[in-house]
Amino acid sequence: MITVTLREILNCMTVFNELSQKELPAKVAFATARISEQLSSEYSMFEKTRDKIFQKYCEYDENGNLKMGENNEIVVKNGDETAFNQEVTDLLDTKVEINASPISLESLGELNFKPAQMMAMKSFIEE
Repeated sequence: MITVTLREILNCMTVFNELSQKELPAKVAFATARISEQLSSEYSMFEKTRDKIFQKYCEYDENGNLKMGENNEIVVKNGDETAFNQEVTDLLDTKVEINASPISLESLGELNFKPAQMMAMKSFIEE
């Protein structure tokens, strides 16, 4: 089991999507696919919950789109920015269990990663 926050999932989704497009040894490909599938499921649940928070606190235009302010920020109803920000932060800090084993760094072989990609994947990699 790997315990991560929803914030960590958001940060590593792109990296795992990119990794799943590479030629990998079967064992690594399976582990990557398994992790990616669970990340997608957790991300979907995150989006649904985030949307409920948005509906509770945010203003929408006549087309049902979030209203954006002058600086491209979401417009919050009734000045409830503090409560809105707290609920979003609490959601992002929610811990979830991913039913998979970490991928060994050695098994990634000669693949090249940017430091930011490795930082995003650190909870899913073991040395």
